[in-house]
Amino acid sequence: MSLVVFALAESILFAWIFGIDKGWRELLSGSDLQVPTVYKFIIKYITPLMLLLVFLGALFTPIGNDWTGAFQSLFSGGGWTLDNASIFKTIANSGLHQQLAAATDPAEVVRLKDRLFYTNFARILLCLTFFALALLVYLASVRRMRTSTPSAGLRNTNP
Repeated sequence: MSLVVFALAESILFAWIFGIDKGWRELLSGSDLQVPTVYKFIIKYITPLMLLLVFLGALFTPIGNDWTGAFQSLFSGGGWTLDNASIFKTIANSGLHQQLAAATDPAEVVRLKDRLFYTNFARILLCLTFFALALLVYLASVRRMRTSTPSAGLRNTNP
């Protein structure tokens, strides 16, 4: 799912933040082939929309992957039941909690509790790693800004 999130971010950055026209020039500069202009529209509108739909589908995966039944249940007042494979249920460890509640063998209970611990520990470690890297990038950018702008006391005032 990370691939979809990063592809969505990249397509938005390329087409909307950087600008499709600047991006298109960069894409074609030095290129031996000519990309049809229709791809500008596809890159700017269709690609982000499709990636967003895939991401939302993973967030709200209905139980049994039965999309028709989920929409019928939603519109008839029955609600939307998420599958354990949906991102929300995965983050909440719903599948592990259900297995833990159903386990009767003490060895299986210990194994599932260990798995729950290590899963949460790995998530915390990944988040800390991400924030540490983000902090390092921020500090590097601040340092670069300081070294790239001359300080007022060092400027040459001679004509």
